[in-house]
Amino acid sequence: MKILLGFKASPDLSMMAEKDWQADDSLQIDVSFTQTMLNCFDESAAELMLMVRDSAVWQEGELNLSALTIGDSWGEHYLKLMYALGFHSAIRVDPTPSVDLRFNPLAIAKIMQAYHQQIEQQSLIVLGMQSSEGHNMQTAMLLAELLNWPCITQVCDFRIIRETGQIIVIRQTEDEQQKLTINTPAVLAVGNSTQASALRVPTLKQKLAGAKNSIHRYSLNDLGLAPQVLQQKNDKLLTKLTRQQNRRGGVIIAGATPQEKARRLYHDYLQERLGR
Repeated sequence: MKILLGFKASPDLSMMAEKDWQADDSLQIDVSFTQTMLNCFDESAAELMLMVRDSAVWQEGELNLSALTIGDSWGEHYLKLMYALGFHSAIRVDPTPSVDLRFNPLAIAKIMQAYHQQIEQQSLIVLGMQSSEGHNMQTAMLLAELLNWPCITQVCDFRIIRETGQIIVIRQTEDEQQKLTINTPAVLAVGNSTQASALRVPTLKQKLAGAKNSIHRYSLNDLGLAPQVLQQKNDKLLTKLTRQQNRRGGVIIAGATPQEKARRLYHDYLQERLGR
């Protein structure tokens, strides 16, 4: 069985100062100086795949884990990380700069579809529910629609039944936790997972071994895709980019002395809450 992880290496926007949030003429923000990160959903997706690998003794070629990212060389650090953790292959698709993938989940889905159809077919494709940029939450469902596969969202755990090749999927809804048994092929979108809340850290020996493996790089042309194919129908033109302010509210307690401030804090804010 071949399982493909799709992930995105995103800039750590928490490292940016207020003055750094300035868009250029093409509505791009310079994040080249920031570190990159995997969001929690991608980490959970990768860890769940490793847990599947660890759950049984697999014969040679019986289970093949691959990791794919779409973008520039930022993602290669994490592809090496996947190698260190035991993934069998790591793939990077380098799209043309003319296609803005930040708000284009359909383009991401088309690239992954092309990889599956042109390079290596998969039994299961696992994605994080959303990325740190865009927060589209659409890629997994669009990919499943393009492939004509079922899509299970809000996945928090899954296991493989070796005898039948079926997948046991645990998903969390607003009201309950559901347990499903599905056939492959399928697309899984991993949400909040208590079973795999973070990706394990490889040892130094594993990192050195993983660094020796080659990353498979493909262009759009290798996948049989033209940039025009990735443009959304009825394209929406990005005209403005504004940072969302998430500042906490606060109250300054005035008083001539610390004792007066403490009395005001107690009488105005704490007394009613304490029920006294």
